Amino acid sequence: MLLDRIGIRKFLLRRGRRGVRVAALLLAALAAMCFSVRRWVLATWPGLRTDELIFQLSEPITGTGGGIVGDGLRNGFIPPAVVLIALAAVSAVQHILSSRYAAGSKDGNGRGPTLWKAAIAVSAVVILAEAVIFADRIELGRFVSNQTGTTDFIERHCTDPADVEFVFPQKKRNLIYIYLESMEKTYADQAHGGAFGYNNIPMLTALSGMEGSEDFSGDSGTLNGGRVLPGSTFTMAAMFTQASGLPMKVRLTDPLPGSVLRQGKMYPGVTNLGDILRKEGYRQLFVLGSDASFGGRRKYYEEHGAFEICDYPYAKLQGLIPEDYFAFWGMEDSKTIAMAKEKLTELSGGEQPFCLTMLTVDTHFEDGYECSLCRGEYGDDVYANAIACSDRQIASFVDWVKEQPFYDNTTIVISGDHLTMDSDFCNDVPDTYERAVYTVFVNAAAEPEDPHRERHYTTQDYLPTTLAALGASWNSDRLGLGTNLFSSCDTLLEEYGYVPLAQEIEHGSEYMNALAAQ
Repeated sequence: MLLDRIGIRKFLLRRGRRGVRVAALLLAALAAMCFSVRRWVLATWPGLRTDELIFQLSEPITGTGGGIVGDGLRNGFIPPAVVLIALAAVSAVQHILSSRYAAGSKDGNGRGPTLWKAAIAVSAVVILAEAVIFADRIELGRFVSNQTGTTDFIERHCTDPADVEFVFPQKKRNLIYIYLESMEKTYADQAHGGAFGYNNIPMLTALSGMEGSEDFSGDSGTLNGGRVLPGSTFTMAAMFTQASGLPMKVRLTDPLPGSVLRQGKMYPGVTNLGDILRKEGYRQLFVLGSDASFGGRRKYYEEHGAFEICDYPYAKLQGLIPEDYFAFWGMEDSKTIAMAKEKLTELSGGEQPFCLTMLTVDTHFEDGYECSLCRGEYGDDVYANAIACSDRQIASFVDWVKEQPFYDNTTIVISGDHLTMDSDFCNDVPDTYERAVYTVFVNAAAEPEDPHRERHYTTQDYLPTTLAALGASWNSDRLGLGTNLFSSCDTLLEEYGYVPLAQEIEHGSEYMNALAAQ
């Protein structure tokens, strides 16, 4: 045939074989990457859910610390490289053997095509299986189902602060709001309401029981804290909830260009604590040891309250740490606390009431960070050592504040942002134990209407409770979905129970979509 004479058939066959090889190599590399990355992601974030994944894909990863980026790159590229090298080696050996023993084969390459076709089939199966496993673990199906089934629960129960007239004391109280990374009351011993056989947070436990401190435990004699609902399970969502009384809702389309989160605004229709205090003339600072750009935090605090950002890049710019300094996520909590003290001294000398919000980081997953102040009392358990160190540092910071001349007119709120994301620290905690974030209101300008009542609450209740602690009043006991815990009004958790409430919160909400899109 003409094609045979001019070599075109042979050329096409070779091109076809080459295409099969290329496809096999690419699919094998992708399969190895999917397998490795899926195992790493779910081992690193065992509680990862679809909403958090979507949010993180929507916001900057600038400032990611804890070695996460490096670990991700190693897991994403080393296994595919190993697979490619292995396949190349097998192919070379097979080619040599085929050349010796398979002369006369129609394709002139022995069993080569069989290897590549098998690699394609196996790789396709692995990729599909990994996708199914990952989707199941992050509850993608449940997320999609909730997105397609909207309810008006949030709208029916929400008291919008934008529609409320607040009355503050003539001399407005200052606020120090401390978010403790991953801090749970769970870390205390069982005698104090925790879940462990030892008390990993003895100083914070003692602080909750001091005169002038309130965690709404009533006569129970044990620690109390806020349950964490869907939409509040990672740091940015947790801070959003505690400041607004609402869950942070994300949608499948949010990572796409032109979506709500990509438009540069973070829930512009929501009125939160920062917005309220700004209207009342407060000067507000956000102090943290990592880069505030990570996860949209800078954007959120600048938009809601015009906060001045004092973060890791700020500390370098101001010469508070060396230009090349980096520890864990930026700088350890001891340096963040020192910066907070300096800022509080500055703020207290001004004429404006102030709100200083601080976020710690040393107890971040995985395993936390042992700084020079850590004592290593728990041996090789780095996370327990980091928790114990944070416990001492925060208690010492509160003691310092109490000694300052501005303390009498200052309320301190201390709360864990969310439950720990460490992969194994709470493995032995019974499923029947109700895990909650550590919570205490110190030096509040309010007292519980029923001091003997043990309250059951979530982090959505912190907005109205914080404002009440500042001596503010309004015409109800609700804000957002939250209830003022100093009042006798039932919280939504007390009214519905955790599981029914969580199910309602998970559903799609046109009301929240509208607040996000304004």
